Amino acid sequence: MKKILVKDLMRQDILVTAKPEEKVIDAVEKMARNNVGSVVIVDNDKIVGIITERDIINLIASKKDLNEQLKSHMTKNPITIYFDENLEKATLLMKEKNIRHLPVINKEGKLIGMLSSRDIIKVSLEYGL
Repeated sequence: MKKILVKDLMRQDILVTAKPEEKVIDAVEKMARNNVGSVVIVDNDKIVGIITERDIINLIASKKDLNEQLKSHMTKNPITIYFDENLEKATLLMKEKNIRHLPVINKEGKLIGMLSSRDIIKVSLEYGL
């Protein structure tokens, strides 16, 4: 069977981003509007953070103000993966780091896609992996 690469599975159609100065509530609204589980935080085309559904739940449970800036609550310097890596590497990385959303970058470090655990489950079911 052919090796599956990250670029074969990553989502490019919906790349939801925000700036570090935007409010958390704005990121929540973007997630809801686009039916995604994370927002990648970019500054001058450079990935500087990520905020996920799990982060939002923790903020709400801690009674944090969702009108605060993302830079105060994002996960800084998120784990990323190159588009030409094997899907197996991405899966192991997500398992090892306990993450469900993996920004995909090109060789210049620019965000070009997103890979989620949901995408991996879908392909696993299709291929019987």
